[in-house]
Amino acid sequence: MPSLPLLPLLALTTLALACTSSSGPSQTYDEHLKAWQAVQPPAYEFEYSMGCFCIGTGVWWRVQVDHGTFVTATRVDPSGPVVRVPRHLTMDSVFAEAKRAIDGPNDSVGITYDANWHHPAAIHVDPRKEVADDERSLLVREVRAVP
Repeated sequence: MPSLPLLPLLALTTLALACTSSSGPSQTYDEHLKAWQAVQPPAYEFEYSMGCFCIGTGVWWRVQVDHGTFVTATRVDPSGPVVRVPRHLTMDSVFAEAKRAIDGPNDSVGITYDANWHHPAAIHVDPRKEVADDERSLLVREVRAVP
């Protein structure tokens, strides 16, 4: 039997364990991917921005996708330096980025999902906490179906 001073600590530990969700990042990812696939329109557009300590960070792009295929991309704000992007994203590739972050050898991964469309709205990755300036992020906004 635990001593009286340990009872509050034991009660708090038990309460904390009872409140812990059994779903991890992969389960949450799978749930949101399935929900996105259920509501995904045939054609859609969205805006995204990638952040890192690199050239071209923070530029917002508006992309159009038709039946899972990238169609076009335009800069949301065309002013500023010319930035070349080797490939633009579709929502499938946004989910793939989230999965790579979850499965990768990263020290810290934070993903928030959109409540309506269920896509990753923000992905923040820190591969190694002891290394400065290796963090990266992907932000997604303004998702909408297009005719």
